[in-house]
Amino acid sequence: MSGVSVLFRRDGAAAPAVQATIAGVSSVNQVWQEPASGKIYVTGNGVFNGKSRAVVLRFSDSGTGPSLDWVKFLDNAETSYSGGQTTFLSPEKIAFADGRIPLSGGFGLLCAF
Repeated sequence: MSGVSVLFRRDGAAAPAVQATIAGVSSVNQVWQEPASGKIYVTGNGVFNGKSRAVVLRFSDSGTGPSLDWVKFLDNAETSYSGGQTTFLSPEKIAFADGRIPLSGGFGLLCAF
């Protein structure tokens, strides 16, 4: 599974004012902006490190278009992943949750982090 998603901002016009292509992300399920810094967080799914999983991407927007700061995901050698959500906690802090099946079976065979 591979894909491309597009992040764009509209400024009241019909066409996007600025946009960024997100290679490797096949779907996006969340976009939100950190209030103090204006950083844009995107939660999506794609193949990273050889497995289909949820990832969190952070963008900066200087007004000329979003630029990617980083892409992060949690990997503890699980066998599969599902879902993926983030929420804002405080400046520069977020919470991330997804479903996963650990290699060892975990507690009850399904774990959430």
